[in-house]
Amino acid sequence: MYRKESYVHALIRTTLDAVISIDHDQNIIVFNPAAEHIFGYRAEEVLGKQLDLLIPVRFRNKHKLAIEKFDQPGVQARSMYSQGELLGVRKSGEEFAIEASISKLKIEGKIVFTAILRDISERRRLEHELRKNEIRLNEIFENLSSGVAIYRASPDGQHFYFTALNRSAEQIEQVRRQDVIGKNVQEVFPGVVKFGLSDVFRRVWQTGKSEHVPTAYYSDQRISGWRENHVYKLSNGEVVAIYNDRTEEMQEAEKMRQLAYLDQLTGLPNRTLLWDRLQQSLIASRRDKKTLAVIFIDLDRFKPVNDQLGHDIGDLLLITVAERMRRCIRESDTLSRLGGDEFVALLPSLKSKSAALSVAEKLLATIKQPYILHDHPIEISASIGLAFYPRDGRDEQTLLKHADSAMYQAKNNGRNGIVLYGTADNVISS
Repeated sequence: MYRKESYVHALIRTTLDAVISIDHDQNIIVFNPAAEHIFGYRAEEVLGKQLDLLIPVRFRNKHKLAIEKFDQPGVQARSMYSQGELLGVRKSGEEFAIEASISKLKIEGKIVFTAILRDISERRRLEHELRKNEIRLNEIFENLSSGVAIYRASPDGQHFYFTALNRSAEQIEQVRRQDVIGKNVQEVFPGVVKFGLSDVFRRVWQTGKSEHVPTAYYSDQRISGWRENHVYKLSNGEVVAIYNDRTEEMQEAEKMRQLAYLDQLTGLPNRTLLWDRLQQSLIASRRDKKTLAVIFIDLDRFKPVNDQLGHDIGDLLLITVAERMRRCIRESDTLSRLGGDEFVALLPSLKSKSAALSVAEKLLATIKQPYILHDHPIEISASIGLAFYPRDGRDEQTLLKHADSAMYQAKNNGRNGIVLYGTADNVISS
């Protein structure tokens, strides 16, 4: 069986914590190997010296008074115990954080104070780095141009509640974080159900697999716009959505599309879009073995309106004519402005040629109706030519060319009439 004294001495020598004992006069009487390692002194350099040696100068008086208070008369041995954090100073002069437990013992009639010390400088450094990282991440979170919303899931993963929202999200969604934190996302943004984001949240929460939600249109009773979302699950179980408002981009893309495919004056499809739709319609007509009609329309006596009343009235006349003609065709048809006063109507999937002729008659009649534009009475008419697939052509260029040719025949016949390609006389005139 070990002797008590030798066991205690062995324990003091081998423990990883510093063990330092001082006498009633605060002279160091025990300084174990761990203390040597932590403070950088050999035991023989400190034994018999004041404890002040291990304390930063500015704190020495405070520590001395604390120990004197700890050593009040009449206090029973082992009856007082103190634990806390303080600073020590190494032989090199470097200050560092220590955690200390101090006990008061009476050994052989003498008061001895023993401190068990642990170097916590590395822990404090890591805590400081963590705090810095937390501050850094919070700054990034707040200053991201993307909106960021973090949600806590209900136990069954069916509902999601706001736990955080950054400044960009407040601006994009026109909300204040203090008004939404703790609320169900469906309460704040009811459109997320129709938008499909609620289902994405549930899948991500259940699987842990992130998802990208491509740009799509979001709308509810309060806000609307185009959103692109990236949804992730955090290690703590929360779901985070990082998203961008793509509304301006989509609006710009729509403007570019209109510039590329729509006539800027009337808003009708231009020559490029007409060509594309004619190609697609011919493919369908070949597949379904159906008739397709191309109606070429040129306004009669339009140039005198421009010359006499000015281009503003001429442009308004073109816009008004386009609106009238739109009402004469089906939604599946295409009315296009090629330029100037030339228009083309594309009629796919016809049951008969007479149906196209009926549309041409309506166009001729509506164009001929009188106009009053800015108090100017105006009367015009139109020359119209028709060509049919497959009878008058099997490709885009041939059909347009033959419909144009028929239109010119109508003009040569005295205008204000309709000519079918391959015939010399007006089918209809007035």
